[in-house]
Amino acid sequence: EKTRGGYIVTPGNQVYKCDYPFTNPIKFRYITTVSEYSTQMYTYCAAYKDKVFIAPDYAEKIKVYNSDGKLSEIKLKHCTNQAYKFFSAHVYKEHLFLIPDEYSYIVRLDMDTQKVTYTEDLRDIFITEDQNYDRYCGGVAFFGNELLIGSQANNKLLAIDIDTLGHRIIKVGKDADAGCYKIISDVNNNDADSVFILPYKGN
Repeated sequence: EKTRGGYIVTPGNQVYKCDYPFTNPIKFRYITTVSEYSTQMYTYCAAYKDKVFIAPDYAEKIKVYNSDGKLSEIKLKHCTNQAYKFFSAHVYKEHLFLIPDEYSYIVRLDMDTQKVTYTEDLRDIFITEDQNYDRYCGGVAFFGNELLIGSQANNKLLAIDIDTLGHRIIKVGKDADAGCYKIISDVNNNDADSVFILPYKGN
C-alpha cells in the first residue's frame, strides 16, 4: 500500500491527488513536490485530518502538506549515510510507523502532535540479507494493539505495542524456515482473534 486518502507520490517526488468519485479514466491533480532529487526519496502518503504526511524511503525527514498549501517537515534522528532508509510506512489510527532498512530504528509518529518516538534497534529480528547483500523484510500488519513484523528467514514475528513500543517475539508454526511473506489482518474488526500468515516458502 502506497497511498491513503487518494494521494500518491510519483517517481519524481511529486504528490498528486485523485478526487472522488473516480472518473474513467482516473484523473489526478498536482499537489506539491516534496524533493528536488531525481531519485524517488518518498513513496507513501497518509491523509490525516487536514494534513497529508509523506513518508520517506531514502530520506530522514517526513514531509507534511498542510491545509494552507505549505509544506513543512519533521526531521528524524540521523542514523546512517546509507541510501535506503526504510522499507515501508503503515498507519494505525493517529500513528504513522516507518519500518527500517538501513535506518536503525522503527519510527512512530503521532500525527496529532507530530511527536516522533523510536524503538531500540530490532532489525536483526525481521531483516534478512542474501548472498548478494540485498535486504528483505517480511509481512507487516496491525493486530489488536500491536504492530506485527515478520521475517522471510524464520517463523518469528516481532510484536510491538502501539502505545508503549515494548516488544515481544512470537514463534508461529513448527517450520522454523518457512518465513513470513505477508500478514493479513482485519484492523477494522476489534473482535478479530486471529491473523493469516502467508509463508515465504513451504506450506
